[in-house]
Amino acid sequence: MKQPEERLPRSSRVWLVTGCSSGLGRAFVPAIVACGDKVIATARRLSDIQLLASDNVRCMQLDVTQSQHVLDGKLAEDVSFFGDIDVLVNNAGFVWSGVWEELGSEAVQQQFETNVFGAMRLSRSVLPYMRCKSSGTIIFLGSIAGWLAIAAGGLYSASKFALEGAVEALDSEISGMGIRAHIMVLGEFRTKILDPSSPKANFKTIQGIPAYRVIKQELQDAHMQTHGRQLGNPELAVQRIVDFVRMENLPPDQIDQLPVRIPIGSDAVDVMRKKCEDTLGLLDSWADFASFNFVKAAAPIIKVKENINLKSLLLGALRTSIIAPEFVAKVGPVALAPAEEVVRAYKKFLEEDLVGDRFGQGVECSQDKNTTVEKFPLGNGGASEASAVPWDGNVKDFHSETNGPELATPID
Repeated sequence: MKQPEERLPRSSRVWLVTGCSSGLGRAFVPAIVACGDKVIATARRLSDIQLLASDNVRCMQLDVTQSQHVLDGKLAEDVSFFGDIDVLVNNAGFVWSGVWEELGSEAVQQQFETNVFGAMRLSRSVLPYMRCKSSGTIIFLGSIAGWLAIAAGGLYSASKFALEGAVEALDSEISGMGIRAHIMVLGEFRTKILDPSSPKANFKTIQGIPAYRVIKQELQDAHMQTHGRQLGNPELAVQRIVDFVRMENLPPDQIDQLPVRIPIGSDAVDVMRKKCEDTLGLLDSWADFASFNFVKAAAPIIKVKENINLKSLLLGALRTSIIAPEFVAKVGPVALAPAEEVVRAYKKFLEEDLVGDRFGQGVECSQDKNTTVEKFPLGNGGASEASAVPWDGNVKDFHSETNGPELATPID
């Protein structure tokens, strides 16, 4: 959530909209002009949009898959025509259907080039102009497919999921500069995006891997039944987005806090809500499993005998990677100590020192007065049992008994 860069709507803006040859992109043009704003309408083929041209509409050939250098040049040309760009609408996109195993790298590249990389490149081109004036709005058209993926629709969903993350990051980068970034999570609207006759609808149920034939057929049937019959009216959806950008027809409390994501369509609200509810349910069901402390080690058992030399116990354990080296470093001069004092010292170390966060599992004492069995977190996180051996002052002999490396001089 962020504060908008302006509380009151400006009288006129300059919009740049991609993918205006059909669908929502084409519907944007008259809706924007009706508000008194100006539009730079773009499409891959100029002939598809020339009829839209007017005093307030400039038609321009633009392919979002072109290089950054080419797009930068196009943007400079657009800015010089109307003098500014206040709003960028990244609308261009398409659906490439098919199952993972049959979709090659070329299909993946084309899907992401238009739906993700193209939007990122064009946004990168417009940002310097918006930063200079500390204002501007960048709109990305997302989809419920970016919240819910279906079989044979994974490639398109992947591109929309990626766009969700990219826009969320972009918003955190530019919101402090007076620039807004939003992704409109669209439900189903009556456009040509699901046209089953599209060459990108890679169903080919007769060919391909037989195991996927039913899956592809089901999605193809769904597209054929849905295409042109979607409940959503694209003109109304566009008007909603225009109102949002201009901060018109919105309650005051919504104007003050504009979210990154905006659902467009009741079906979008339903999909997003169910995904959130399902996620909360998952967290409730798997909380214990997921909350396992992966930082703390297990607490294997080490036997501590009465009146053992504390430093010898710790040195020996250290040499075999049993006790945390930080504990040994903190122990003072060599001294004899009863087992309960060893336990007390190590327990205090675990509770109060940084190592407690890394290894601490607590220390438990038995009631046996002669021998206590303590749970000591091991430095290597392994589960083993070690018996401490008293030290007679000979470092070499002691380390030989504990299979540790020999030292030239005793350690104080």
